[in-house]
Amino acid sequence: MIVPTIRTIFTLADAAEEGALEIRVIGKRWWWEFQYPKEGIVTANEIHVPAGRPLSFLLESDSVIHSFWTPRLGGKRDAVPGRVNRIWMTIKDTPEPGKPLMYRGECAEYCGESHALMRYDVFAYTEEDYQGWVTKMLAPDPIDPAIKAAGEAAFTAGGCVGCHAITGNETAMGRKGPDLTRFGSRMKLAAGTRENTAENLAQWLHDPNSVKPGTGGPPGGAPGRFDGMNIPTDLTDEQVDALVAYLQALK
Repeated sequence: MIVPTIRTIFTLADAAEEGALEIRVIGKRWWWEFQYPKEGIVTANEIHVPAGRPLSFLLESDSVIHSFWTPRLGGKRDAVPGRVNRIWMTIKDTPEPGKPLMYRGECAEYCGESHALMRYDVFAYTEEDYQGWVTKMLAPDPIDPAIKAAGEAAFTAGGCVGCHAITGNETAMGRKGPDLTRFGSRMKLAAGTRENTAENLAQWLHDPNSVKPGTGGPPGGAPGRFDGMNIPTDLTDEQVDALVAYLQALK
């Protein structure tokens, strides 16, 4: 068994085929950032790809060792600070138009307090539907002006702009936390921990540590325990309501 296993490991570490879609994967505490260099897109905890096209993942970490693993697609590779590893694959399953296939992924290397809650989803589309997703990410749908005004005010006053980016929001250009472009279209929040509902999002904003231990700083905006994370825990009810409406409208 060791011979084919080693052969497969080295094959997956080789450069991908010509024309592959390249995605940069950065392991965080405790979530995943996915960058599409050619397309100019950044997302978090969701990978969107075309089925049938070679995929090249460049793996890094900005904190501790993580391990990138999508069980149904095969292959597992560590994301190591200060080093770039590569793994490539091609999704052979065939999705129907308008019905992407979904595969669950996770961190397979113990990385701390919320290791078990560091998940992601892979969505495989037809080529045409994938191009539609790219277009949407670059030009999200407009939202109700009243929701936008109240949400952006709360987003700025709550300090969210210091860590998060949102395409179309000129003040939200942070890079520390997940990119929230089209957050309202995501199925999950907190790296796959909860369904993306208004109730769950409100709990996440009010008390992030109750959803994912170690991610919220103490009241007053002081840094959290790891990596300077400081999800605010002193937002008012009115700010949370405005943020929930705003974030869920980002589609």
